[in-house]
Amino acid sequence: MIRLKEILGKYRDIFILGVISLFIGLLVGSIDSLFGRVLLEITDFRNKNIYYLIPLLPLAGLFIIFIYSKIGKNSIKGMSLLFSVGLKEEQSIPKRLVPLVIINTWITHLFGGSAGREGVAVQIGGTVAHSIGSKLKIKNSNRILLIAGMGAGFAGLFQTPIAGIFFAMEIFTAGVLEYRALFPCIIAAFTASFTSHALGLEKFSFNLTSVVHIDVLILLKIMLLGVLFGIVGSLFARLLNFSKSFFSKLIINPYLKIFIIGCVLSVLFLVLYRGRYSGLGTNLIEASFTNGKIYEFDWGLKFLLTIITYRFVFGSSSFWYYWIAD
Repeated sequence: MIRLKEILGKYRDIFILGVISLFIGLLVGSIDSLFGRVLLEITDFRNKNIYYLIPLLPLAGLFIIFIYSKIGKNSIKGMSLLFSVGLKEEQSIPKRLVPLVIINTWITHLFGGSAGREGVAVQIGGTVAHSIGSKLKIKNSNRILLIAGMGAGFAGLFQTPIAGIFFAMEIFTAGVLEYRALFPCIIAAFTASFTSHALGLEKFSFNLTSVVHIDVLILLKIMLLGVLFGIVGSLFARLLNFSKSFFSKLIINPYLKIFIIGCVLSVLFLVLYRGRYSGLGTNLIEASFTNGKIYEFDWGLKFLLTIITYRFVFGSSSFWYYWIAD
């Protein structure tokens, strides 16, 4: 009888978390839609005013660091804060993280920084879900809903719910799936994806006009590409860590550091094909699918400029916290 009650209690908790995840998906999808639509408008505006906006990147960086230092509180830690909460090293995520990370990203992209948006979406979803999960009495609800919210953030922005689910399920421990969060994560991710789409957020996609015939040679090429992508991803992470320690020793004052590096970035973005490597990089993806101009060194320049931007201009992740603390 006691065993039956325990089983029924677990199913009841799963059902409750599933219902809550539905509302999390609706809320996160709505925020993602607003964030994504404004970001696309900002990108178009920047592309039309390259020479007026990119030179102001150093001042934009100074403004961002000032705002975070004055009102950011723990939200300045960005992604590292979500990981700390998920691993129970921290207890709370301030709600102010959501508007700060959104505004920061808009500013970064407006003035030409080479940055992505996936980390922002994950932080939005995780913060929203944590603010709800922390109030529940259900066992492990905070961690489960945090995972569901992070999956919803990713799925809502890119409208790829399956990718969002798998991404969030193993985000805290690589190679280990959090099966307890599977049902809430599925509900939250698909709801967020449908919500953002219904609210008019464009999905970045291309229709393939040619038929790809899968054979042994194609599979071998795909496997080789997978290995190369893994190597590049690992190199990206290692260079981020290296750049942190290197520039921290080179320039100690954080405001002077952001200004100098911002000036260097502004010049590089303008000299290197008028902002070709600014923003999301979707222009390069589009060119590769539409027979546009692609240079052999495009990936390398985008790679390096993104590392520098993340480390010194883009403040929606833990990188700001690290180099300010230095």
